Amino acid sequence: MKTLGISILALILTIPVLAQDQHQSYVTYDDGDTTLVQNDGRKVDARVNLPVYPGDELRAGKRGRTEVRLSDGNVVSIDRYSRLQFDSILATYEGDDEQTVARLVEGQVMVYRLYKGSEPLRLDTSNASYLATKESLYGVEMTSRGIDLVTVFEGAIEVRTRQGVVVLEAGDTAKVDLTGVYSRTVLAKNAATEFEQWFIRRASRYSNRESRYLDSSLAYVEKELSENGRWIYISDYSGYVWRPYVSVSWRPYHYGYWHAGFGGSLVWVSYESWGWAPYHYGRWAH
Repeated sequence: MKTLGISILALILTIPVLAQDQHQSYVTYDDGDTTLVQNDGRKVDARVNLPVYPGDELRAGKRGRTEVRLSDGNVVSIDRYSRLQFDSILATYEGDDEQTVARLVEGQVMVYRLYKGSEPLRLDTSNASYLATKESLYGVEMTSRGIDLVTVFEGAIEVRTRQGVVVLEAGDTAKVDLTGVYSRTVLAKNAATEFEQWFIRRASRYSNRESRYLDSSLAYVEKELSENGRWIYISDYSGYVWRPYVSVSWRPYHYGYWHAGFGGSLVWVSYESWGWAPYHYGRWAH
């Protein structure tokens, strides 16, 4: 594929020094077998860069595995045969919710709460509510017998049941049902499932809080942008801008579509894997 040369006009991106306090939740990974049921009942195929709104539900099939970065900074992912409902989402453009509340209807979910830049996400099941009290990485699986299997890989979480609150620390695993928390043990070494190991690796990209070119809230995309383009200094902007590696015929707002979302708002869904940050936090210019 030919790339744009320095000697010709190129489309470049400028990203503001500070990102907005409000953001948009969106799909950051998808295996291709997940459906997003929107709050108005419409069903669309999940794909990378698809926006997610309060009231939406993810439904993963036999090949599905989907990750969402929420507007409040939390990251969640569901495994195959799982359903996750977003009852409310904090810091989104579309509402004034005071907290993000996600409800696991069935299957398995992994949650990564970044202590800096995110508020606690409350994860509900039919047995309990789970809340990370600091930077934490944990998973909850609902079994066919109505039991929650909970594992904390980093940080600590509160397990809130009708019997009270129990705090689980990193390395703890436990079972939860309507009688409360029981069978609390220490996670065996290398006992994580393939899905859990996959998410732990994915979560490492969000732990990056430092960037030479981006605000800390967007630092997690720097590696992706660097792999798909390069940063160059432009004196007219008195700073660095990002130029994608694309063909000569490429142009912005062409490879993708406008998605009608919450309240009729339109959001650009880019087919380019790197497309979220450039189209939502910057502006294109020659």
